[in-house]
Amino acid sequence: MFLEATARQEYASSLPPANNHYFYPSVNASFVFTDAFRLPNFLSYGKLRASYGIVGNAPPPYESNIAYSQKSLQTVNNGSVPSLYLNGGYGNSALKPEKKYEKEFGLEVRVLNNRLGVDVRLLYQYHQEPDFKLLSTAPSNGATSQIINVGEVGSRGVEIALNATPLSGTLNGIPGLINAFNRSRVISLADGVPQIVFYEAEQSAVNW
Repeated sequence: MFLEATARQEYASSLPPANNHYFYPSVNASFVFTDAFRLPNFLSYGKLRASYGIVGNAPPPYESNIAYSQKSLQTVNNGSVPSLYLNGGYGNSALKPEKKYEKEFGLEVRVLNNRLGVDVRLLYQYHQEPDFKLLSTAPSNGATSQIINVGEVGSRGVEIALNATPLSGTLNGIPGLINAFNRSRVISLADGVPQIVFYEAEQSAVNW
């Protein structure tokens, strides 16, 4: 039986003060049941494993800041008045760090003196407040974009790997076979975000 756990706390100056820290632990365990129990001789090796982890991420530096600069605005009588403008995007004082939750369960079995083996992997991922996106804003705000958390997405899948060593000697193996299936879906979107557009062309006539 093997068990390992880690934990980490991060502070990110690129996030607003209320959300500039995130905690992401992980734990994984494995159990070699062929060592723990007396099993038929044809079963050479068997292991169960499981893991759970959280990964955190912060946006690029200064992306969440709402910082105005000042310049002079000329008037009709050759005077000037101070004017404020934004150097880049509008920023976001409520921006949260990305967090990805991941679970994995696996089974590895080898039989016939390790000549034939199979490794089955079940993977589940769940993103809370996933990729930071730049959302278009009205020019009257003084900027054309704002960084936001777009919502939540998740995925799940299974991967099966087969390997064989039918002969003994220097060239004793054959290429392994891997079959994988994965399905992703959008769980929810933030207010004001009707859809996530990954690609657009022809003046938004083509969206994907």
